[in-house]
Parts: sequence; structure tokens; C-alpha cells
Amino acid sequence: MPFIVEEVSEADIKKYDLRAINEKHCKADFGYEWVRDSDRDIYLRFLTQGHHSASKHHEFSFFWKGNLLSVRLDKETEVLGEAKGKSTWKFVGWDIGQDLLAQRLEIVVDLKDALRAYKNFGLHSSLADHTTVFTF
Repeated sequence: MPFIVEEVSEADIKKYDLRAINEKHCKADFGYEWVRDSDRDIYLRFLTQGHHSASKHHEFSFFWKGNLLSVRLDKETEVLGEAKGKSTWKFVGWDIGQDLLAQRLEIVVDLKDALRAYKNFGLHSSLADHTTVFTF
């Protein structure tokens, strides 16, 4: 199944302990959404964004095959017309354990797929015709 953007059920909030993740990242405890491939049990979830001059900085939690990763990316979005645009994601860093280093290319492929589904802002994406570009 492909990645889809959806609201997170209360059962999944508890299953993945999302409230604790929010607390750790000082994220408000409302409006749970994610990009999820439920068949493979992978999700990408926006956590925080920088302020003012650092507003392009984004942090996500990326749950991949039982491992919770923290991923940092910079995003620039160009609006190219009504409901058309492009987001460029630049890889900044991640917290990945030594045991996953051999699988990092597979992780990056799944991360890119999740970001394509995320578009420019998950459930709140305003760009129906969206292109995603990566610089890793």
C-alpha cells in the first residue's frame, strides 16, 4: 500500500506513544496527522518547524520497521500557480543507530516516498499539483 496522509486514530496515538513524542519536542497535543504506509508499518510525522529566519528547518519523526528516527530537513516551497507548486527538501541530518546504517539507502527511499505524499504540508497541503525535489 502506498503512503497516505491521514488523521491518527486514538488507538494509534496510544500504540505509538505519540503524546510522549509530542512532549519531548514541545509539540502541542492536538491535531494528530501523519503520512503512513499501514501495510509496512511506516509513518512520517511532522514535529517542529523553526521560527522566523530558521522557518525552513523542519523536524519529523520517521517510524521505520520498528525504529523511531528523528529526521531534520530544510524545506523551500515555490508556488507556481493556483494550487500548483514545488517543495525542495534538503537533508540536514538524522538520529540513526549503528544497527541501521547498512539499511540507510532503503530508509532514504521510503523517506522520499513519504515526503512525496506529504506534499508541502500534510493534510493542510494547498498544492494539489505538487512536485517534490530532494537534495540529500
